[in-house]
Amino acid sequence: MKKHWRKLEPKIFIEPVLYQWGYFFNPPGAIDWQTGQRALDVYRCANHVDGVLFIASPLNAENRADAMALSVEGSIMRCANSHRPFTAGLYLGRHVNGDIYKIVPPAEAIATHVANGAKQLHVYGYSGLDDGGVMFRMDELFKESLRIGNRWAAEVIPLLDAPRAKEVAILFPAEMSLYEPLEVDVKGRHRMDLIGWYQQFTDLGWHVDILHPTQISDGSLADYKYLIVPHNSLYDLGENSALEAAVKKFAADGGTIFHGPHCELTKRALGIEEEPIAFDCIKWREEIIPHGWSTVSFQGGKTVGKYIQSGKTAIAETEIGKGKIFSFGFQYGHSYSRRTMPIVPPQYGKREMHPIVLLKETPIAALVGSSPLVPMPPVKGVEFARFGKRLVIVNHRSSPVDISGIKAHKIIPQMPSASGWLAAHSATCLEF
Repeated sequence: MKKHWRKLEPKIFIEPVLYQWGYFFNPPGAIDWQTGQRALDVYRCANHVDGVLFIASPLNAENRADAMALSVEGSIMRCANSHRPFTAGLYLGRHVNGDIYKIVPPAEAIATHVANGAKQLHVYGYSGLDDGGVMFRMDELFKESLRIGNRWAAEVIPLLDAPRAKEVAILFPAEMSLYEPLEVDVKGRHRMDLIGWYQQFTDLGWHVDILHPTQISDGSLADYKYLIVPHNSLYDLGENSALEAAVKKFAADGGTIFHGPHCELTKRALGIEEEPIAFDCIKWREEIIPHGWSTVSFQGGKTVGKYIQSGKTAIAETEIGKGKIFSFGFQYGHSYSRRTMPIVPPQYGKREMHPIVLLKETPIAALVGSSPLVPMPPVKGVEFARFGKRLVIVNHRSSPVDISGIKAHKIIPQMPSASGWLAAHSATCLEF
């Protein structure tokens, strides 16, 4: 595409809209917009355009309004553009699947893109009942939030002239995204596993990038400390020998890897063996109710957590070279992000046990702690983005957050708030 258009007009900038209504998170029930039907890999499109652009929205695979889903899409945009200046697409208006901006205000959505490093915005949704959003019919509170978000972004974006920090990589499940029909992913759980891993590390203040297998094969993991391998139902459909070699080298050189069950990558590259096991709870520091959709036990490695009934390994630590692999026998990301809560299994009566989201400290928090780049104790639902001497904080919570412990010589709040506080569903930019 780029080569063709440059012949016609050498100065043209090629940035087509590759996807509408989101990329990775299929709008539930919207068969016509599913990723598997469109058959585009935005990372692979990067070589054929000047800018990878698609329209995103704060809607997750469970059909819930969710700013973290938008943050995941923003990370995909940033990484598909290889951290070059990029345009972030945003759907605004009344989504056919729900009034998502009643829960995630436009100002918060815009700030989420700014925190992901967007240099400009492409906003879609002015008119059209079928898929346009009818933005001009939205109420005055929506429009005022949009004005506030735009004005703040116009002031802050030019200041973010340093690269965004890199700390944690998530492997993009390319085959699943490209080929898996919407009907196969029951209640969106396959894609919710990725968002849960992303949110767990973001909740601890870490900067998370979502890397394509080809990027990892080309050596991109050299910039990262941790690698997360989320669920990929169709991994077998890819030619991944180069990826597996790169992941093996990452571990041998001292990297740390996290994954869940049915992970063909860690089996092939790192020799991690598992076996199916009947559902049971896990003895760890606290007793955990694994809230995924299947459970396995691991053979070999050090036992970090074990199933209560069988005593088999539910969470394993395996050392390879200078690195470590932490294997979870349940879908950790899905457990962290899913809508529903489990009950204590009847065989355990009134015993005190909880899903990971209700533990005093999650296993990941115990293993990695908080990011060293965060100047305050991290808060669940609050996103941090460091750009050199500037820090963007986005509060995705419905309550204000105390940030008075951060010493900054300049503060640019998106919304007015009491001194030392960050308003709910808003953002701020701090200069040090």
